[in-house]
Amino acid sequence: MPSIHGISDKTATLLLAELGDPLTFTDARGIVAFAGLYPKLFDPALAMAR
Repeated sequence: MPSIHGISDKTATLLLAELGDPLTFTDARGIVAFAGLYPKLFDPALAMAR
């Protein structure tokens, strides 16, 4: 991750600590939704209505 512009060693460590195993996510959208950066990707209320 430090090879990504703007991601330092400290930030990469914090991200990995928060995410756990990043391979559990099927794509970047899953990580974004998990982090709460784009809450419309997964709305539990809408999922229950289906």
